[in-house]
Order: sequence, then structure tokens, then C-alpha cells
Amino acid sequence: MTNSTVNPEKKWTEMIHEFGDDHGPLTPKLAQAFATDPYGLMEQVAWFKFAGKMLGRKDRVMVYDHLEGLGGWTVACETGPAVTILDQLDPLAQIRKAWPDDKIMFEKNDEILRSAKNEFDGIVRFDAADSIIEAEWESFISNSAVMLREGGSFVAGTKNEHKFISIKKIAKQHFSHVFEFGKGQQHPVLNPANINIILAC
Repeated sequence: MTNSTVNPEKKWTEMIHEFGDDHGPLTPKLAQAFATDPYGLMEQVAWFKFAGKMLGRKDRVMVYDHLEGLGGWTVACETGPAVTILDQLDPLAQIRKAWPDDKIMFEKNDEILRSAKNEFDGIVRFDAADSIIEAEWESFISNSAVMLREGGSFVAGTKNEHKFISIKKIAKQHFSHVFEFGKGQQHPVLNPANINIILAC
């Protein structure tokens, strides 16, 4: 449940004032989310904003974006250059046109990137649909540890508490430090019970 005292229109206005509004028409899935579930969309944008703030300015980050460009754009506003991996069914050409920013590269396939070593300063991934199985998380976190440069950070989150426990356990096998955020902590927009996030480095 989101915080009922928050005015979503006011929050969106504040966000646009901070980041700017230099994008084209929204793609269908994102436009529908704005119209039908602004609280839910704001909540998920907040995850990406939090991740970007935690990473800080970087030379290059990788972002898995289920929000048709909005997630990657939000992180890139905080970090700088970002390679954004979209969902397979997302309209790549439309999204590139909607978010014409030189610091963002949109892709739909991460296979080649996941074989790279020391390529990124940060990696961000959220499982909003609870569709990533634990074996996939294990492979992904292991690959991320290799893809990250020295001093790089990994940010991941899920609403599924059982999977989150597993994600933390896997992350501790590959990273020296793992920090937990969200559960039981105050947040100005969303109920902390809605998401669990780790920062690993």
C-alpha cells in the first residue's frame, strides 16, 4: 500500500522540475501506467531514483528497465552514462525516440554485455513482476560481480521477501559488503513493505 498522504501530482511536478522534461511522447505501456496507476508508477520510479542516488556519478552503469525508458533515464540523471536493457517486447525504436539523450544507450539484449569484464561502475535491476527465479538471480549476480570495475556497486530489489533473502545470500558470496534498504524504513513516497533493496560492493 502506498502512502495515502502523498499527492502524486505534486510529486511528479517536483520530479519534472528537478530532472527536466526533455522526452518525446510516452510509449503505450508507460502512458497507460500514468493514466491508471500513478501511485504504482511513482513507487517504481522511486526505486530507480534511489538506486541512482546510491550509485552517484559514474563513468558507465547498466540498468535493467521495465518502465520503457523512464527507469534508465531516471538513473542516468543521477549517474551519467547508462546502458539501459529493455524488456524483450518493448518498442525499441519508439523508446529511443521518446528519450533522446546522448548519455543513454537502449538495448534489448544483454547477452554480449554479460560476458564483459570490468565494464561497468554500477548495475541496477528490480524484479517488479516477481518473474526472476532464484537460479536466474544466482547467475545474474555472479556475472555482475565480473562485469563491475573495481569499486563498482550492484543495486537490486524485489517485493518477494523469500527471494530477497536468497538474493542477499548470493550477493554475500560475490561482494565484500552488502547493505539492505527498504523493509521497515521510512520513505517519503512509498510504504517500505513494498520493496526490499540491496546495495552490494
